[in-house]
Amino acid sequence: MAHIHGQFVDGKTSQKHDVLILPSPSELTISSITGELLAKWPLKSIQIHQISEDLAHVHSHTLPDAMLYIDPRIAGTETWYRRRRNMLYTRDARLLVALAAALILCIVGLYFAMNPLAKLITNQVPVSVDAKIGEYALNKDFFKVKKDADVERIFDELVKKLTAHKKLDLPVQVNLLDMDIDNAFAIPGGKIFVGCKLIESAQTSEELGGILAHEIQHQISRHSMRQLVRSTVLIGGWQIAVGDYSGIAIVDPSTMMQIAMQKYSRADEDEADAGSIEMMRIANISPAGAAAFFKRALDRSVNLPAFLSTHPPSQGRYDRFMSNVVRGKKYLPVMKDADWTLLKEKCSKIEFPKIPKNAPKPKRA
Repeated sequence: MAHIHGQFVDGKTSQKHDVLILPSPSELTISSITGELLAKWPLKSIQIHQISEDLAHVHSHTLPDAMLYIDPRIAGTETWYRRRRNMLYTRDARLLVALAAALILCIVGLYFAMNPLAKLITNQVPVSVDAKIGEYALNKDFFKVKKDADVERIFDELVKKLTAHKKLDLPVQVNLLDMDIDNAFAIPGGKIFVGCKLIESAQTSEELGGILAHEIQHQISRHSMRQLVRSTVLIGGWQIAVGDYSGIAIVDPSTMMQIAMQKYSRADEDEADAGSIEMMRIANISPAGAAAFFKRALDRSVNLPAFLSTHPPSQGRYDRFMSNVVRGKKYLPVMKDADWTLLKEKCSKIEFPKIPKNAPKPKRA
């Protein structure tokens, strides 16, 4: 194979020397014009940086301070030059594929690991943090709560009836929302919120009792706290790991509302269903009310309340509650008929602000 002319800087000085380059399938041999051997570079060690159409910089990690200057257009250069460029392109392509595969594996692994990881971290967070979050959200009026002594009494009596057999880490407080929301949800700290529209859509007090038992079990299992941890674990997981809970103790209203309206995992829902059924069994309250609520939701002609978009109904859920109804057993009422009527009346008197049909939609930032 013929020699190729180029220029070489040995790294000892910045002076360029005219050289002869002899390429082979495995290496480049660089010699002076007089034939003195200057360097042998294995082809796989060479890095190529094409500066322009007629200039390329070539160097090797075997002699890191040296640099070879060649013209890629010179006859004889093309074969080895293209071979090495192809080697580099193949290596880079393989590297990119490997990185993409690793990234996909990390994302998939994180997706499947997120729930057990959030549960593990939540178990390390003191319950006092839950209490602080709940009080903060309530004091900052994240949710507009209707203050009414009769409503508070009715909810307090119902909670006591459902949880009389349980030792609660935090007291459960049910709040009536003075907001246009047909949902019930729990936030950390024992705080449960029920929208008036949900109460209006419930046909019996047993339906409301089943819903609240479900939300109470979410509280007992700290599912809402787990949701909060899951939303912050990627950002502040290291803080939680070292016992610093400041990153989750103060939550802004939009984040709290997002967490409140998020769907729970199937495992969380199953746990809340099982816990609420057991809760009602011990309190001698029929689970038929909750079953009726889910059964009605299975009729697609019915406008579903938002509660059922975050707690999706299914035939399986209906069957689970109904299978725990004991025929012929005399169950206790969830509340007095007068209290159920009063609760319904309180909700019917709340007037929610109407949004004009021609009102401009809010612009996104």
